[in-house]
Amino acid sequence: MSGYGSCAVDTVTPYGHLVATPDGGADWIDDGSQAGTAQFHAVGFRNAQGNILWIATVLGQGGGVGVFVPQTTLPLPAVGTASAFWQRIVDNTTGLSAVTEDSHTITALNGSTVTRTFASDSHSDVLSFNDPFNGMRHRAANACTTSTGAAQNCSATLQLPMGGMTLAWSGSGASYRVSISVTKPGSL
Repeated sequence: MSGYGSCAVDTVTPYGHLVATPDGGADWIDDGSQAGTAQFHAVGFRNAQGNILWIATVLGQGGGVGVFVPQTTLPLPAVGTASAFWQRIVDNTTGLSAVTEDSHTITALNGSTVTRTFASDSHSDVLSFNDPFNGMRHRAANACTTSTGAAQNCSATLQLPMGGMTLAWSGSGASYRVSISVTKPGSL
């Protein structure tokens, strides 16, 4: 995840427009250098909190997936806030994991960063909120400690919380993973 800081809002215009498709989704039609060409196909969802989420697949050579949500500022949780969740990971070397359960408690706040301690093994990590953009969280590489407070290797991670569900991307070099976490009912 090195270089995430080079993320920038695309200000090149014209952008494009959406056209409804028979499957209930929409195609993104380029209005710029490839005018009239469908670049993405997207399907929208509304989560339990009423927030809209679009999942888009890249059409044509290269492929890929995009996730789009409204950009909002994440509030910082209070010290003592606990969250329990189920998680599943897709790793480029080991494939799809089994569903696991864990929980964490916010144990410290420092400006826009929080320290979380996990129940499974009492390790901690530090997350920056609204970084690199509002609505996202970032964990720097090796911002983790063991239950005894010793430094622990961990990958840089970008998280996109979406009210009850979080998508996360982590890794470095040739090793990377995508995870989805779902908040357990009654948690938070």
